[in-house]
Formats: sequence, C-alpha cells, structure tokens
Amino acid sequence: MYRSLKTLIVIIVCCIVAPAAHAVSQPPGHFAYITNWDADTISFIDTDTRTVARTVTLPAGSRPRSVAVGAAGFTLYVTNEDKGTVSLISTVTGAILATITTGGYPKGIVVNNEESLAYVTNEATDKVDIIDLIAKTVVKSVAVGDGPYGIAMDPAGEYIYVGNRYSDTVTMLTSSGIIAGTIAVGDGPYDLRVHPSGSSIWVTNENADTISIINRHDWTTTTIPAGDGPRGISFNRSGTYAYVANNNADAVSVIRVATRAITATITVGNAPRSGCMDRSDRYLYVTNYYGDSVTVIDR
Repeated sequence: MYRSLKTLIVIIVCCIVAPAAHAVSQPPGHFAYITNWDADTISFIDTDTRTVARTVTLPAGSRPRSVAVGAAGFTLYVTNEDKGTVSLISTVTGAILATITTGGYPKGIVVNNEESLAYVTNEATDKVDIIDLIAKTVVKSVAVGDGPYGIAMDPAGEYIYVGNRYSDTVTMLTSSGIIAGTIAVGDGPYDLRVHPSGSSIWVTNENADTISIINRHDWTTTTIPAGDGPRGISFNRSGTYAYVANNNADAVSVIRVATRAITATITVGNAPRSGCMDRSDRYLYVTNYYGDSVTVIDR
C-alpha cells in the first residue's frame, strides 16, 4: 500500500538519514531531505509524523539538484545546478554553513565516511570535482565521460563510480581521483548505486528501459529490464530488493535481487525521480517531480 504526502513544491531528490550510532551526540529526529529545484529550497520531512518540519531557503536561482548526508548526520551537502556551487547545511538548525564553488552544472554528490572529501559530477565540464571539506575548496578536477550525472561510492570509500549519460559509460575512480577503468552500460545512464554487499553496481539506463548490473569481481555486465524511463534506484538495508523509479510510467519497480526479476510494480505520483528507505527499512519515500509530492510506500 502507499500514501501520498503533499509538499506543494516541486520535489527532485530524496535522501533519508538516521543519526549514526557512533556520533558523540545526535541531531534531533529522523528526516527525509528533499531538494526543490524550482523553489530553491530544501524540505526537511519528519519521517515519524510525515510532515514538513523545516524549509531551508537557498539563494535565488540556485536550482538545488542532489543531496548527500554526512555519516555523522549533522551536515547536508547540496549541489546547486545553476549557481555552480555546493551548499553545506546544518541538519540541526537548517543554517547554511558554507558555500563552495564547483564546475559547471553540478549534478550528483557523494561524501566519504570521514566527511573530509566530497565528489561532485559536473555535467557541463565533463569532470568530477574533488572537494576538500576541511579547506572548503576544490582540490582536483578529473575528466570523465560525456555528461557525468549519477555518482556512487563503494562501502569502503575506496572507489567512486560515475555514470556518463551521453557516452553510455561508467567511469571508475580511486578515492584520490585516478581513473581505474571505464565500463560500457546501456543508453542514457541516469543513476547508479553500489549494492549494500559491495559486490555489484546497479545502473539505470533511462533511454533503454534497462538496468546494467556490473559485477565488481570480474567486471562483467548483465542487463535486465526495467520500467519506462528508469531513473532513481535504491536498495533496502539487506540488499534483498532494489527499487527503481520509472519516470515515464509513474511507477516504482520492485526487483528481487537474488532472481533479478521484477516482483511488483507500484503506481505512484507523476514523474517519480528517486526513492530511498527510512530508518525502519520498511517505508520507501519516492519523489514525484510533476506531482509535487512524495509517495510513501509500505514495502
């Protein structure tokens, strides 16, 4: 079953965090953080009450695209597409802590576990910027494929994977920014995630309606079908299921990882773009771009 949570603003990306157990102290509550591209805001959705608890306003024309949450749970890292910046935002107060200039049209972002480095895809420059989060400056820019967009990091933080939308490839980088390989995938790779076990990388190919699964042991690739216009992909905590937001079908595909088969298709709002699990690992939050809503699925 599912419930629709109306936010009255255009919603792009969802990221949910439960404060880390190793933190000295913890930020209050448990939230889903939503970037609102048209409104230049970030919505903090309380996943206990399913209400918008706070709205953070960014500079006009920022066009926030993606968000990552630091491992300690205290800081959000947000790419601002039109400003060419990354905003650091306190999860406790909602204050903008810093703004870092990056390359052209920053899209995806990941942060290492120590929160010392961030990696940002820049679609306009075909580069990945490596940001020193202590010095708050770009320390290296690495040329990758054409139109880098989605980005993921392996559980150990040793490798970063970049989906290149217009060259239909995934670039593998070491954490220091050395290119370790390039892997061909399907047409229009949009999003990618490393499986929780670390054994494979799952890539949604928006134009091909498929998912490329890259084996991290022998680097072979398997292709499986998805819905119409697959974009965001996420896993439950144990990695037994993958959830794919199909932008053109207004639906989420549920894939059993062991069999790589679609076991359910769930209708959501208009143009779902991304999804992620809450701290209970029971509820999936899905952002609907044209629906101006978040759909909550009881999996």
